[in-house]
Amino acid sequence: MQITLEYLLTNKFNKTGLEVQEYKKENKSGMFSVGELDGLPAPDEEKRIQLRIKMSDLVAKRCKTFAEASIQTQINAETLRKYVSYNQKRKISRIMLAKFVLGLNLSQKDADELFRLQEHPLDPENVLLDAVVIHCLEEGGGIDGFYETCEQVGLEIDINRENV
Repeated sequence: MQITLEYLLTNKFNKTGLEVQEYKKENKSGMFSVGELDGLPAPDEEKRIQLRIKMSDLVAKRCKTFAEASIQTQINAETLRKYVSYNQKRKISRIMLAKFVLGLNLSQKDADELFRLQEHPLDPENVLLDAVVIHCLEEGGGIDGFYETCEQVGLEIDINRENV
């Protein structure tokens, strides 16, 4: 699905993507076979660790230092270092993940995998932020293009470039 600026401006989204989202946990109680257990989603803690490992690997592959990644993503270097630390319990927000994905110019496949590990896959039909992320990945322009698009569609995000 091609996400155009017109789509972003005219579609009626159910959520902005900035609100605190709560998702119903799946009922994992009951008796499951070994094969069925393999098909169940990973527990939150396991997904959190997988997300941080994947983010750390991407920083290492695409940047020489955390400082370089910080410049590209416009996320403070120390904050970025904490986010990819395995023992960090702080939740990674969708807006921070969007900055990470767009700043490092990831593929849509990699972006969707990170968002899936964070909470749920990108949902451009229902969530404005997700549609903006996909639009910006398709159009390029990196983090500056992301900020510009957010401004055009009225998605109020905090642009704090002083801490980078």
